[in-house]
Amino acid sequence: MSDLSTSRKRHLQNEGSAVSASTPMPIPINTGKLSLRRRLEDYYSLIAPDVISKESDWRRKYELIYDKYG
Repeated sequence: MSDLSTSRKRHLQNEGSAVSASTPMPIPINTGKLSLRRRLEDYYSLIAPDVISKESDWRRKYELIYDKYG
């Protein structure tokens, strides 16, 4: 009976280690002002390229976004 419980413990330990080995590591995100601008420009270039087409308007909009959410 102790062999069965030892075998079961090993199985549970192996199962737990497999799960932790396959668990993805968190991706570090840079939240600086330059990083935010780049991410927003990438997003808008795909979704609404006309938003970033005029540099001066885009800079103004970006500053408003950064001031509110940055």
